[in-house]
Amino acid sequence: RRFSYLGKRSNVQKEHSIDGYKADIYIPSTKTIVEIKSVLSIKDEAVFPTVYSERTQNQLKSIQEMLDKGYKVAFIIVSLNPYIKEITIDKSTAFYVELTKCIEKGMDFRAYTSQLCNYEIEIKNQIPLPPCPPAPR
Repeated sequence: RRFSYLGKRSNVQKEHSIDGYKADIYIPSTKTIVEIKSVLSIKDEAVFPTVYSERTQNQLKSIQEMLDKGYKVAFIIVSLNPYIKEITIDKSTAFYVELTKCIEKGMDFRAYTSQLCNYEIEIKNQIPLPPCPPAPR
């Protein structure tokens, strides 16, 4: 139920290419792309991103194009620490600028904690994210 916002999740495809974009997960029945990023912190708060990633910058620009083509996109940050209470987005980054553009176009942006249970990774809790104001122009 935690992911019901993604719609019907049958025939989920991992590492699938759509119109030149390689998605972590693609759900063809709802034309939904799911992009997953991880964050690690030993504190109860994490900052994302922790390092500059040109690949992520390019992904966000491509995600804007996919949103324009009518695809749904869910961008999910997963904390590898199950006790994280908050994730702060570093507003001084180019990532933040591109992220807010994607959100303005309708991208769903969420964060969750995960934990290892019986040798399997489980999603534990949703982490509140601060609202992203409009991207600077």
